[in-house]
Amino acid sequence: MSLDITQWDRFLASFFDLAVMQKYLPDIVDGFLLTCHLAILIVISGLALGLILAVIRAYEFWLTSWLIVVFADVMRALPPLVFILLLYFGLPGVGLNLSGYAATYVTLTLVLAAFSEENFSRGHPGDAEGSMGGCALYRSRVRPIAGLCDHAPGDPHDGAAAYQPHHRHRKEYGARNGRRRW
Repeated sequence: MSLDITQWDRFLASFFDLAVMQKYLPDIVDGFLLTCHLAILIVISGLALGLILAVIRAYEFWLTSWLIVVFADVMRALPPLVFILLLYFGLPGVGLNLSGYAATYVTLTLVLAAFSEENFSRGHPGDAEGSMGGCALYRSRVRPIAGLCDHAPGDPHDGAAAYQPHHRHRKEYGARNGRRRW
């Protein structure tokens, strides 16, 4: 099926009008730069807050750990758009006015902090035995991460064992003279 000239001209006028592009291009560039600025701030502050929460949770004080778990579960389960709308439209009812920028920044920072806290403190959720970073932070009570995990070889929390798929069958996969081969 071919388009006749009038339909094609209408299509070009709707989507490729150079006058409209020229008029709105500065606004689109400003929006792009604002988005990049906001993304950089959210990543920096969200990861920093997530790491702080993971370190606090590693000390295993029951009340703070419970509060952090509730925070992380709620922020990971709640859709960010709902939280943005609650902050932007709900807070003026109690006398607090946030700009759209501030509501978005706060919401996405808290969401990233919730996800990164879980990853920092427990390792990657898809890894049944925890990652080496999670093992180092959570299991060692926040000692320096230089040595990662100081567990016995073959322990489920051994950093090398967490990534070795057949770590429980070392004899079958090449252990010689008591040394591991991976």
